[in-house]
Amino acid sequence: VFALAALVLLAAAIGWLVRAPLFTVRAIVLDGELSRSNLATVRANALPQLAGNFFSFDLARGRAAFESVPWVRQAVVRRVWPNRLAVTLEEHRAAALWQGQGERDRGSDRLVNSQGEVFEANLGDVEDEALATLAGPEGSAAQMLAMQRRLADTLAPLEARIERLKLSSRGSWRAELDSGADLELGRGSEDDVVARAARFARTLAQA
Repeated sequence: VFALAALVLLAAAIGWLVRAPLFTVRAIVLDGELSRSNLATVRANALPQLAGNFFSFDLARGRAAFESVPWVRQAVVRRVWPNRLAVTLEEHRAAALWQGQGERDRGSDRLVNSQGEVFEANLGDVEDEALATLAGPEGSAAQMLAMQRRLADTLAPLEARIERLKLSSRGSWRAELDSGADLELGRGSEDDVVARAARFARTLAQA
């Protein structure tokens, strides 16, 4: 009986301790290089989704709340004793505009980050950055970004910039340059396509 009573008292003490005001989350410390997001944006988007104290706070749900903030690619959330949260945010770095060919891509504002991942954002935030547009099948963004970078290096001697790179559903590549020229690069491996572009660059320079 005494042992049972002791267990009940211990459980009650632990319950009181967990709910004690001392462990209410009182501060959130943000870290990371933020250029697109600011404190007001983070507060407005993430804080309404947070609940719980130091012990009951759901880290996975907290991470999802911070990753719902526009331009945030990844969030790492951890507890700091006794009543704080430490949050490290990583932002998307826009590398290209995305123009997919699927139903879900129509009418949406989407970008490709430097890791080749497609994400939604306000295109007005990057209107001054002269990003190339990638147009291809769903799931091909990383491949297309890698190709765009290789072709940009290949065409650099011509002082030509790729404005739009398209990959058809049949695997055919087409590059539209800022000069207005369209390069039909055809199908094949990435090395084959880059080799064709390199031959074009050499031939045009000679001509």
